[in-house]
Amino acid sequence: MNFQNAKSFASKNKFLLLVFVLTTAFFLVQHYWDLSWDFAAYVINAKYFFHGGDYMEVYRAPLASLLLGPLLIFGKLGEFVYVFFVSVLFLIANTKLSDSLHQKYFYKYNTSKEQLRTIFYILSLNGFVIFHGTLVGTELLALSFFELFLAYFIANKYSGHFLALAVLSRYNFMIFFPLQLFNKKPKKIILNVLLFFAVLLPWLVFNYVKWGNFFTSIVDSYFLNVFSRQDLVQPFNFYDILLSLNWTIPLMIIGIFIALKSFRTNKKQSLIPLLFLTILAVIIYDYATTPFKIARYLFSISLPAAFFSTMAILYLKEKFPKINKLVASFLFLIFIFSIVSVISIYQIKNLDDYGKIYVDASEKIEELNLTHCAIRTSHWIPMYYYTNNAYYLYGVRAAMSDNQAVLIFKNNLASEDHLDEISAESDKTIFENDDLLIVANKNYSSSNCLKRSGWDGPMLPETCEIVDLKIENPSIKNISKKICLAFNKK
Repeated sequence: MNFQNAKSFASKNKFLLLVFVLTTAFFLVQHYWDLSWDFAAYVINAKYFFHGGDYMEVYRAPLASLLLGPLLIFGKLGEFVYVFFVSVLFLIANTKLSDSLHQKYFYKYNTSKEQLRTIFYILSLNGFVIFHGTLVGTELLALSFFELFLAYFIANKYSGHFLALAVLSRYNFMIFFPLQLFNKKPKKIILNVLLFFAVLLPWLVFNYVKWGNFFTSIVDSYFLNVFSRQDLVQPFNFYDILLSLNWTIPLMIIGIFIALKSFRTNKKQSLIPLLFLTILAVIIYDYATTPFKIARYLFSISLPAAFFSTMAILYLKEKFPKINKLVASFLFLIFIFSIVSVISIYQIKNLDDYGKIYVDASEKIEELNLTHCAIRTSHWIPMYYYTNNAYYLYGVRAAMSDNQAVLIFKNNLASEDHLDEISAESDKTIFENDDLLIVANKNYSSSNCLKRSGWDGPMLPETCEIVDLKIENPSIKNISKKICLAFNKK
């Protein structure tokens, strides 16, 4: 896009750009307020890839870290550049998808391309999306690439590479791989699949070179998030659905009703609504089959919600022309309400002060001259982000027996923080205040402590062992494991 095109786009999409500026401003302020656990982990992985770091969480999809890595030459500022980039990417992806939908479906509602862009963008930014969009680093990034995939898929263009980028952002987008098979031309199916694997290939090769298996990271992610949590299966939580959809619910219901009604009258025109109904069903299925459920796993449901809500708005505009002038004001007020609501959550829960406990703890570790020692804590990722020497607390007593200090956040205890394992007779308190407790055995000192070391190992040292753990039928298990080992030349 040259300068003249950019100027023309800006003049025709002023309202859209206003919403973008306000949203991006919030994302940047939010990152200043709140460093999430996951975002810290992606920064740590980025340092591993680009800046000589020696700690890595193998199970995390790599793209966020690969984008962050070069930006970290600017220090903390690089994180804000990344947040800004993701917000811009989402604007571009959302606009591309809106244009494809206008060309293939929404043109029949007699609305301009520019008006549709604004409506679709605002409806894509409900309060849940605004809160979680860039908080952990990958939600909006993955959704952006998925929207680009859909934009090109709907326009019948090559799109497999965008789906691969979504997968490299969040592995759960692999569930949409079959969409590439829905094309009348076999050549396009083959090329899309080839594009998909061509983009994935460098990461798969890195896995093979580093850990001896092409799928180490993907299998590790499955093992942690699904297989190892089978004993933590939670029931379907409808509240999470309500939370993720929030104010789009009534519009979405109207839109789905309109779509179902249209199936009987014009089947050819129903393909696009059917696509988004399928996406909606797949997202809900993915959430329902995930053992440990949190609302954030429904983040992508905002996409079908935006589509059907847009359909409802355009339908109502057509049926009731008098509300035409009120639509923009109505949507903008809802958008402002979403922003204000999210900011209020931060103020009420004091989340804007969330990271201070880790800053204070890191300063205390430096003051005690323990930066070269291995520190065990249940909050190891945010602490490692600041200190480069915090590791998972596998047991209070066991850690101290290994001559490691244990850091406990007294007002934010986790299941690993067994205070009853601390003995006044055999252990000593290195530091304690209202928030922090640092303990070790009585012989511990900064000179004899167990020194910090790197870690970049997978949870499953032998990735093909997942076959033994997952498949029960002996014959299928043996064949599957042989294929896995042969594919990885073992």
